[in-house]
Order: sequence, then C-alpha cells, then structure tokens
Amino acid sequence: MAEPTSGNPMERGQAENFAVLLQELLKRFDERSKRDDDQSKRLADMEETLRAAIPGPTAGPSASRENGDDPAPKRRKRRRTAFNVPDRCRDDVRKMYNVLVEGQNDFDGFDLTESVDSPTNDRMIKTLRSEIVKDHGGEEKCPFSPKEMRDAARRYYRSKKDDRVRREKGKLPAHREKIRKRQRLVQKVERRGRALEKVRDSDSPTWTERHKKRAAEMLDRAYMSSESSGDEDQGGFIVRQLAWESSSLRKLKDSLDKVCPPRGVARVPSAEVSDRQAPEGAPAWAIKRHMRQGERGPSQLDDSLTE
Repeated sequence: MAEPTSGNPMERGQAENFAVLLQELLKRFDERSKRDDDQSKRLADMEETLRAAIPGPTAGPSASRENGDDPAPKRRKRRRTAFNVPDRCRDDVRKMYNVLVEGQNDFDGFDLTESVDSPTNDRMIKTLRSEIVKDHGGEEKCPFSPKEMRDAARRYYRSKKDDRVRREKGKLPAHREKIRKRQRLVQKVERRGRALEKVRDSDSPTWTERHKKRAAEMLDRAYMSSESSGDEDQGGFIVRQLAWESSSLRKLKDSLDKVCPPRGVARVPSAEVSDRQAPEGAPAWAIKRHMRQGERGPSQLDDSLTE
C-alpha cells in the first residue's frame, strides 16, 4: 500500500528542494573524489619518474620498503680532521716538546696510553702552547694562533703514537727512512723550482720558452730520482735513476741542478734503477721512446733536447 503524501503544498515543495540539494551534493562529492584520484595518480607518476631519473642508491631503499624489507643502514663515514698548520708552527711544537722533555721540569711528555683529549695530554698541550708563546716574547709577537698550536700539538701526539705502534711491530726504521726519502724528493722539487724562477728572469739563450715550459711540467715528486741513505764508506746518498726517464728529462734536471746545485751530503749514482713507474699523463718527451704507450702524434714525439 502506497504511503499517503502530505496534502500540504509547502511541505511537498520543501521535500523536492531537499532532494535536489542532496543530488547536487552527491554530484559534487563524486567530482571531488575523481579529482583526488587523478591527483594521487599524477603524484605517483611523478614520484616514479623522479625515482628512475636519480641514479645510485636512491631507488634502492624505496624498492626495499615496497617489498616490505628494511633498508640497509647507511654507514657513517669517519671524518678526518684537516690540519692547516704552518710548517714553522709544527717545527716549533716538535722542538719545544723535545726541549721540555729533556729539561729539568715536570713536563713528562704525552701519555700515549691515553687519548689526546685526556686530562694529562691536554695539560701537556697547554704547557707546549704556553712555552712557545713565551719563547716568541708574548701573545702579540707569537706568529701562531692558539688553534694552530693546539692542532700542531695534537698532530705531534698522533705521530708519536703511530711511531710507538711501529716500534712494537719492528716497522719504525723503515717508516722513518720512507719519510726521509719523501722529504728529500720534496726538497728536490723546491730547489729545482727556485732554479726555474732564476732562469725565467734571465736572458740566457740556452733557456728557450720550450725548455722553461718543459721544466715546469716536471716539477713534481714523480719526476725526481729517489735518494736513500747509503753505507758510511759510500759517503753520501745513493741515487737511483728512473728506468723510464728520457735523456731529455735527465739533461733538463741536470741543467736545473747547475743553476741551484744540491748542498750537503754528496750524491752517489747507483747501478740499480728505481722501480717507480712513470706518472699517469706524463708528457711523451719525458719518457724513453721504446717505453711510450699508445698512439702519439709527431708533435708529442718531439725531442728537441735530444734523446
């Protein structure tokens, strides 16, 4: 049996209005839902595009999470402290440390069984700083900042601790000889650099622009012959020539040595050659012709200094 409708026209009009409003609301809700779905799809597409465009491990963790796996934990890189300390500051710290250790005072030196930040070692570092400042005549005359002196002292602590470990393993003599070799190579580069500056300022006809350019190219430790300490009866450093160096490179280095000769201990040539390889990217003129690798043009094979 059908429900009786109200006989009141006003009530019938209000019911119709409510029905229209309800239909309009439902229509708007459907449209908004459709827009939200479209927007979600667009965002998902953008995320997938970005993930594919970024190389490396970016896509890995996302894929792992989608598969329900936990991403691999990131390894935290250990940061190494950069020591921008003047060489003179490091020398002063080392010399003052040895003076204080050998002197009649309560300076016992670093405790290498403790960390550099321990109270004992912190006190040693403060004493070093104080004595260096005093040696220079006060804070205003000291050429080093407190941070530079502290960093130099901390570095010297690490150096002595490393030496202690090497001594226990029997590797200290070899390490010190390696350091001395490196220092001699550095000194060679500096000395020949000074020689190049002199010939640049001169009007010598034997030093052409090509020669000066080549000399600048070889101012690196990789181009220097190694020197090692010899026996006492040999009376000097043993110099081993580089097996790959051309006569052009050898003559160029000899020419620089005539401008600024090496001082101190004599150099004794060795019958053995160094096993160090030619540095990557070395110019063709610096390498013996039969030891060159790859195709090279005529200009690169030019040996105007004669080989």
